Amino acid sequence: MPNVTILNETIVKLSDPAHRAKLPGNPTARRLSQWMDNGVPERCGGTGMVFLEFAWLGGRRVTSQEAVARFHEAVNGGEG
Repeated sequence: MPNVTILNETIVKLSDPAHRAKLPGNPTARRLSQWMDNGVPERCGGTGMVFLEFAWLGGRRVTSQEAVARFHEAVNGGEG
């Protein structure tokens, strides 16, 4: 689901390798898109799915460094 607060954070363009290189694990654009579209199961006994937040900017999806950090924290149950 699009999240406009991302536009006030440190933007990461999926198509720009230099932007993605700043993220933990240097994920591919395809991996980021999968996290946005399909999510990943919660760890640590969770039963839900966690999705990477994104926003639309100029007709393209973008995320933020902060959104990726929140995503990783949610997936790992607050353990990084």
